[in-house]
Amino acid sequence: MSFNALEKKIKENAQKYYTDGSQSMTDSEFDSAVSELKKSKPNSELFTTGWGYDPNENNSGKKFKHRYGLVGSLDKVHNWDELQKDLRDREIIASLKLDGLSVVLYYVDGKLDQALTRGDGKIGIDITDKVLFINSRLKQIDETFTGGVRGEILMSFPAFENYAKDHEDAKNPRNTTAGLINAKEVSSDLRLLDIVFYKVVGCKEDRFDNYFDMLNYIESQFYPYVVDYENVSLFEKAIMQKMNDLRSVWYGHYPADGIVLARNDLGRLTQNETGNMNSDETNETIYTFVSQAFKFPAETKQAKVDCVEWSLSKTKYLIPKVKIEPTQLSGTTVQYTAGFNADYIMNSKIGPGAVVEICKSGEIIPDIQSVVKTSDEVKLPTICPFCGEYLEWKGVHLFCPNNDCRHSKMTDLLIWCSKLVPIDGLGDKIREKFFTEIYGEEYCTVDQIMKYPVLTRAKVPDIDKGKQYQLFRDSLLALFRNKFNIVTVLEALNIPRLGHETAKKLSKYPDVIKKLANNDENTFINLHSFIGNANADSINEHREKFMRINFLLDRDGIDWNVTESSNIRVAITGKLSCKRADFEKELESIGITVSSINNDTKYLITDDPNISSEKNKKADKLGIRKITEADFRKLFNI
Repeated sequence: MSFNALEKKIKENAQKYYTDGSQSMTDSEFDSAVSELKKSKPNSELFTTGWGYDPNENNSGKKFKHRYGLVGSLDKVHNWDELQKDLRDREIIASLKLDGLSVVLYYVDGKLDQALTRGDGKIGIDITDKVLFINSRLKQIDETFTGGVRGEILMSFPAFENYAKDHEDAKNPRNTTAGLINAKEVSSDLRLLDIVFYKVVGCKEDRFDNYFDMLNYIESQFYPYVVDYENVSLFEKAIMQKMNDLRSVWYGHYPADGIVLARNDLGRLTQNETGNMNSDETNETIYTFVSQAFKFPAETKQAKVDCVEWSLSKTKYLIPKVKIEPTQLSGTTVQYTAGFNADYIMNSKIGPGAVVEICKSGEIIPDIQSVVKTSDEVKLPTICPFCGEYLEWKGVHLFCPNNDCRHSKMTDLLIWCSKLVPIDGLGDKIREKFFTEIYGEEYCTVDQIMKYPVLTRAKVPDIDKGKQYQLFRDSLLALFRNKFNIVTVLEALNIPRLGHETAKKLSKYPDVIKKLANNDENTFINLHSFIGNANADSINEHREKFMRINFLLDRDGIDWNVTESSNIRVAITGKLSCKRADFEKELESIGITVSSINNDTKYLITDDPNISSEKNKKADKLGIRKITEADFRKLFNI
């Protein structure tokens, strides 16, 4: 294969990797291609530009030149023999190699001036607005610092699990991060991301004596968002032990694919020495050092396929899940792997008896890396398992076209109820049980439920009359009595692409919403101009669902005001005047989100702001206001 063809192959795989989460090669094949290129063309530009692909190259943001020379990528090795000799017998700093999107933040006198993607190493995309949305605290650091700091934008595994509940197409944290950063709009989902820092690339002064001092400075400015690091003796056994130690960190929190080994002694170059700086900058220091990435070995196993199981998503796509014989992989027993879509199952000939190679290299659910042996029993479903309607192809998916599908209507009803009246201890399975047993299947739709009054306890003698039934009954009463914020109502319609941010935009146009609720086909409503083409097309495709809003309009059950409290996040520690669960419900009812303490937290509600508890200390470090429950209630009139 020619140099150009090999470079093209690597670039194309990198593009797939960062956009839709798929790959045209397995990890081992990709690594082999890189090794081949390294041997045949060691000076290839790909080794400095990160495969020459910027996941944000289609972003509408403006492009700018990096200020402190080339922003390159690390040379990667997979075994001890490949490690550079310059790294041996030296004082080494080992740190976690995070698997996200590279970003450089440029500061002037401690104020954030610009945030750029890595781009092609020379030119990056301005994403300053998104960076500040992720973490507003990054706006200001040490006022004596003028320079650039490099970091990685990531989505933690817990955050991805929460995100994936409402986004069926989410494949992994990495490509989800790329999608949010690459989006033209600033989405509230950006708050699910973190930026973790690991290097100063340049500054006006020669501030650091060694790499360890540099990381200590970063930690002082960006705690807790600094990469895990420590000194390590560089011999093979120590490195492998450190690999295992840091990998345990990775499995629990951030995606990572190795460790970075860097010489503690820094090299320094001035602007004039590099010849690669902006012309108006002089005598600035660029920090260089010998470093390599030592990649985690991706554990793979072959497994025999038992069968392919199919489920119906809330948007009526059939989702395949490949059941395999129980297989030990990365410390866990794996019985299922992702099947992606119907087209993949068909073309890969995956069915009973097939043998697949699976890998769990940073993903929550194992992926199929390759099909070792195909099956002669590949059968795709032809009818919907819930309504019996013949399935249709929609892109790479099989799709149920029946608008009266029981599964679809029950899903709509459950989402309508859980969004409008979320109650702890009352999940979808419990709601579905009571809906079916009380009303019967013929009444299990939003429209039918909203037309009939709540049944009394006396009319349901044959079912559970305990706490769960009372919760269910209370939730139904609330549907007929409560007033709901319009943004919540719009989200409860269960329309693809009508998420929180789009709902907020649409909420500003009450007249438009009322016209949609009337479902007058003769009335042209131009939604494209203020919520985007894709969102508008999806709403128009499911326009009939807006008629449900009439149930609330008829009794003045909609609050059209979107309060600022919906953007407030709080953390709680210590004793409260009531049960914590009850207090959290109070807060959630007025749009205040309760979460763990982080940079986006506005208040820490504590029983004693003066004690030196861990959460109080963390609040002090992050500049979060500490407040008692009583004062918080006064502040928000609750």
